[in-house]
Amino acid sequence: DINNEDLDICERGQRGLTRGRIAAGPLAPRFEEPLHRFNNMLADCMTAESLATGLTIPAGDDGSEESRLGTGLNPTPPTIEISS
Repeated sequence: DINNEDLDICERGQRGLTRGRIAAGPLAPRFEEPLHRFNNMLADCMTAESLATGLTIPAGDDGSEESRLGTGLNPTPPTIEISS
């Protein structure tokens, strides 16, 4: 069920992008930092002279092992103020 929900959300997002209703933007650094680091690791692997020396896992936001591997708690989402 969760996978089907994810597929639906991704399909809606793609439709919005192709119709021009949603503008593509940068990654949200607070919530997508592990994804950004992973993309950088892929780029490093693709441009390294040797995978034996070209693959490193960069430090996370705070340098902890949990942050580096993406296993820590998710950050608290920002508060959304609703005007009445």
